[in-house]
Amino acid sequence: MHFRVHRPNWLTVAGLVLAGVVAAVVIAAVLGRASSAETFACSGVQVNPGDDLDAIVNGDPGTRATTFCVHASLSDTTYPINNMITLKAGDRLLGEPGEVITRGPASYGAPLVHIRNETSVDKLIGLRGHTELSWLDIGGAEAKYNDNGSVVQGSGTAIRAGQATATSLMEYLTIHDNDGQGIGTMNGELRHSELYRNGTNPDFGGVTAAAVKGIDEYEAAYNYVHDNPANGLWCDVGCDDAGDAARPNGYWVHDNLLVDNGRWGVRYESAPDDLATGVHQSQPTALIEDNEIHANGYEGDASYGGASMRDAQNATFLNNSFGPETIAGVSYGTNVKGRAIYFGDSGRSSRTDLWNGSAEGNSLGGEAIVGCEKPDNVVYCANNN
Repeated sequence: MHFRVHRPNWLTVAGLVLAGVVAAVVIAAVLGRASSAETFACSGVQVNPGDDLDAIVNGDPGTRATTFCVHASLSDTTYPINNMITLKAGDRLLGEPGEVITRGPASYGAPLVHIRNETSVDKLIGLRGHTELSWLDIGGAEAKYNDNGSVVQGSGTAIRAGQATATSLMEYLTIHDNDGQGIGTMNGELRHSELYRNGTNPDFGGVTAAAVKGIDEYEAAYNYVHDNPANGLWCDVGCDDAGDAARPNGYWVHDNLLVDNGRWGVRYESAPDDLATGVHQSQPTALIEDNEIHANGYEGDASYGGASMRDAQNATFLNNSFGPETIAGVSYGTNVKGRAIYFGDSGRSSRTDLWNGSAEGNSLGGEAIVGCEKPDNVVYCANNN
C-alpha cells in the first residue's frame, strides 16, 4: 500500500492496520485452500504435486484394488506423464474436487488436477475391469502412424475403456484436445463431464473421431459435449448389449447439452452389426432422452445434424430439444439444414436394416425429423412439437 508522506500519522497507522487485515485475509484464504487439499476426503495412496503419477499407478500390484488420491496445489496442479496410466480391476483414480458448473441440463466439474502428455503418449489412461475416475482434466493424446503413413486407429485417445466393465464409472472429468477420441471403446457410465476438441486430427474423421465412441451400450448423462470436430456421443459397430442388470436402458444418452459438434451431436449406428436383410432383433437398444441438441453438423458436406439412427434397430428419441436456443447466456443456432433427427438406411445388403426407431415428444424448434414417412414398424413418430 502507498500513502502520501504529508498525511497525518494516524492515517498511516490506520493504513498499516488495514494492510495487516488484508494480509491476514489473504493468508487465511491460502491456508483455507491448503486446508482443503489436506482434508481431501480420500483414503488410499496419496499422490501429491511433483510425484510421478504414472509410475505410482502402474507400479501398484494388479492383485489388489487401490484408490489413488491425487492432490492439487496452489501453484501447480499438472501431472505430466510419459507412459499410459493403467488402472486395474477395482482401482480408482480420484482427483481433488473442484467447482461444479451448471449449463442447461449439464452439471459438470472444473477439475483442479490436470493430466498432460509429456512425451508423445498416444493413449493417456487405460481401464481394465471395474474402475472409477473422477475430477481429472485430461488432454493431449497424440496420433501415431503406421510405416505406410496411415494413422493407427485407437491412438490419440485420452481414455481407452475397451477392457472396462459395464459398471465402471467416470464423472467430473474434463477431456479435451485429443487427436483421435476423448473416450474410445467406451464401457460403463460417463456423468457430469465436459468434452471438447476431441478428434482434432482429420485422419480420424468419419472412422473413429468423437468425444466418446463405444461398441458396447453405455450411459452418458449430464455432460457438456461441445466443439468436437466430428461426432459428440456415438455408439457403433454393434453397440452390443451390455445386459439388463448393467444397462437396463441400453445405450442411454440423457440430460446432456450437445452443441457445436461438427457431425452429429449423438449417433446410433450399425446396431446390431451386419445383420442380414430382413432380420430383426430386440437387442441392443438405445434411449436418447431429455437432451438439448443444437448447432451441430457444420463439418464436411453438411449431411449431418442433431441426432441420428442409421442402419440400426430399437432406438427411441424422447423429449429432446432442438432448434435455436439460448442457454446460460450463449445463443445456439439450428442443427445443420434444420435436421433434428435422422432415421436412415444405407440400403446396403451388408448393413443392418433400419428397424423399430421412434421419435416422440421432442421439441423441434422448427427443425425436421427425416424418416417419419417410413412404415410405423420401421420409424414411428408421434407428438413431436
